[in-house]
Amino acid sequence: MQRFLNIKNINSIFLLLLMLVTIYLMNTDFTGNEHRFNLLSSAYQKTAIQQKYNHLNENKFKESNDISDSEILCSSFLQFEAEKINCLTGELITRNFQDFGYRKYKNYFTSIFSSQNEKNYSVEPYNIVWDQIYKKKKEKLEFLISLKNNLVQNSDQNEHYHFLALILTNRTNSLTERFEKIREKVSDNPEERKNQYQDLFLVSLELDGNIYSKFTGEFKKVSWGVGTILEQGENFGATHERITVLKKYLSLVAIFPLMFIVYFFIEHQSKTMLIYLLSLCSSICISLYIGLDASINFGLTSSKFIISPFVDIFERQIVISMVGYSLFFIAVFYFDYFRSFIKRMHLHQKKLVFLGIIFVFAGYSSFSAAMGSEIMKVFVILFSSFMTCRYSRDIFLIQKYCSYALNKINLKKIFKKENDSNKKIVISEYLNSYVIRGFLYFVLMTSIFIFLSLFIFNDIGGVFITLVLVMILVSIVFGLRFFFFWILIMVILGLIGSFTEKVEQRIGLMMEPMNASVSDFARLINFTKSESEDILVGYSWCNDHGVCLPLQVLSDYMPLLIEKVLGFGGALLILIASVVFFGYVAVKSFYIFLAGEKENRLPSILIFYMSLSSIIQIILSTLGNWRLIPLSGISLPFMSIGFTAMILPCLTYGLFVGMNMTIKKLGYSK
Repeated sequence: MQRFLNIKNINSIFLLLLMLVTIYLMNTDFTGNEHRFNLLSSAYQKTAIQQKYNHLNENKFKESNDISDSEILCSSFLQFEAEKINCLTGELITRNFQDFGYRKYKNYFTSIFSSQNEKNYSVEPYNIVWDQIYKKKKEKLEFLISLKNNLVQNSDQNEHYHFLALILTNRTNSLTERFEKIREKVSDNPEERKNQYQDLFLVSLELDGNIYSKFTGEFKKVSWGVGTILEQGENFGATHERITVLKKYLSLVAIFPLMFIVYFFIEHQSKTMLIYLLSLCSSICISLYIGLDASINFGLTSSKFIISPFVDIFERQIVISMVGYSLFFIAVFYFDYFRSFIKRMHLHQKKLVFLGIIFVFAGYSSFSAAMGSEIMKVFVILFSSFMTCRYSRDIFLIQKYCSYALNKINLKKIFKKENDSNKKIVISEYLNSYVIRGFLYFVLMTSIFIFLSLFIFNDIGGVFITLVLVMILVSIVFGLRFFFFWILIMVILGLIGSFTEKVEQRIGLMMEPMNASVSDFARLINFTKSESEDILVGYSWCNDHGVCLPLQVLSDYMPLLIEKVLGFGGALLILIASVVFFGYVAVKSFYIFLAGEKENRLPSILIFYMSLSSIIQIILSTLGNWRLIPLSGISLPFMSIGFTAMILPCLTYGLFVGMNMTIKKLGYSK
């Protein structure tokens, strides 16, 4: 029996089981009917033929410039930039919408290098702009009414189609009712002129496929309203075909990379490694199938979402999963190159401090809070591993043979250079200076990171992870004495941060979710308590009143989605297994750091901190979703959508497997 259970036979059995699972998933429908796009495509094509409109050559409803008609209408109403107008009311505001947070400074520097006399609004008279936009919206609305009629005629008694026809009918009737109040010509009466503007602005906003924020003054293109039907109707057929193919072969897409690596590259791996590879693949499968369900069923019973907003996100997540697998392969089979690369980085810590600050600021200001937080986490992990690898043994020797040394740290002596060549060099003071100077570079970088993240960009999650990683670093390198000191710093920063507006909102969200100003949790609590006959989420993405889950549900609220699909026990099991998975990586890597070969000390402690960051993410995300701590907006590794939830965890496991394979190969060669 023992001879039979060798790694080669286990791999063969494992591959056979993976094939059976793939075949089962390919022949099981977890998500229901995906013909919403096909029905809209048929109605769109029939309407285009009726109106003698060749939609294949040119889409006359697609905006030809970057500024939408609704934004042009807003700026021309008072002949001011839209940033200085509340476009919903048509009134001037006393300050720019963007005068808060980092945007205030961004706009200041932008204004220095831009022409002060440049006009960012339409120079044409308001009545001419009105006539142009009125005619375009009338044409769009007529096309939409005709499309709705064709949709109602072609839809059968299937509940899926009935919802779609009913929703589009309600939206079209609402737009028609508002548009009928608008006059073709601009009124001379100021009050009526203002009311007419407000009605045309709202109609134009929806037909253009935009939303407008009265808090930030931003116009944003969305992918779920009637405007999307007009602008992208000719593409719905292709979208339906893609979703159908992905639905059929999604299991193959998710599992094939695992089969590939097991068949070709796991000759020297243990049974434990197969278990961890399976956990990686299982997490990706859960994420992709929930994303597929959202792309098909989200908004099906809501009047707001004619089309699911998650179609493009789901397709992008498939690409991200493939990138994650690719990074895993690269980390495994090019581990030696990676080890050489981080050793070179280790020699340029001062430069990395400034690069880290620049990249973090650019990530937050130019991309998103998730990107800025991920970049900050990467640099904190790098410096934590550098500090631990470089100074932990030195500090251990100082504490062992000069136990009084760290109690006599004098910052003036550390930075003050004396040219007295006859002065005796005290070894303990020299070692203190050597260690503390290096550590202060790290403190400088993390302090700036925390300031940017918490007070400029209001990112709570990034601060949490940074502080916990630094706390672990301090406890490993300096011992419990500095550990309690860092706990005090965390408490002080927590008290200061609690007075910021975003933290106050999150605390209110945790304590009174039904009465909080941010209503996401109220919807999520009702969602988890609702009953669903579907295997996954199905129609439960929106309630009976048409109110849907928040759009960040696949990123920030994945633990609650898993709880909805698998139940509380299943979700708890998945999350505990994820913590145990990364915990094993952390413990094994730390053991290699302490007892392994010298060339593996830096990569092993780096993997240790990477795995700890994933454990922190899982804990903070889960506890935040279950309202045990304030919600931090942190993603769940492997399962939440986006690069930030996939890249670092895949690299962590890939590097861990690569390091173990390298150690085993060296063991075999000896």
